[in-house]
Amino acid sequence: MRSRKIALVVALAVVAAAGVSLVVQNSRTPTPSQGVISLSIAKEYKTLAELQRDADVVALVSVEGEPSPSKRLANVPTIDVHLRVERVFAGGAQVGDTITLIQIGDPSGQIMVEDSIPILQNGKRYVLYLNRQFPDQPQMFVTGQAGVFEADSGTEFHRLGDASADLPKSVSLDQF
Repeated sequence: MRSRKIALVVALAVVAAAGVSLVVQNSRTPTPSQGVISLSIAKEYKTLAELQRDADVVALVSVEGEPSPSKRLANVPTIDVHLRVERVFAGGAQVGDTITLIQIGDPSGQIMVEDSIPILQNGKRYVLYLNRQFPDQPQMFVTGQAGVFEADSGTEFHRLGDASADLPKSVSLDQF
């Protein structure tokens, strides 16, 4: 029983670092085999400058390979997404670095995660605002669920998700 409590505390710390808090697990069940995790935003951002101030790294990245399930903590599903850094706008990364992003989610569709950004897709490009959970660990999380902008075919980037509604929906590359 004590190990379950510790695992839950660790899972909540991971979720909180990602800028969200776990509200309800299995709050509604669309089908008998599918659970739902509901998330709420921990911090709202009004400007990109505020978002950047809270981020450890702001970078243009491309996703390399398919996302893979990572360790589950207290039944919170997470995915490892491998990113290649193409350009750095702020923080401690360099062009060519590989970053492992941890996203809350389940690509199998067995668990739905409400209020979270979609799992980043192989071959696509994004500008991400990222944070480290622990200084001695290489994995990173999206800042406040608001720090994901997906590239279109040109130099425009569109914000994914509904977190921090005051942030711009579309940004050109030179605005980061």
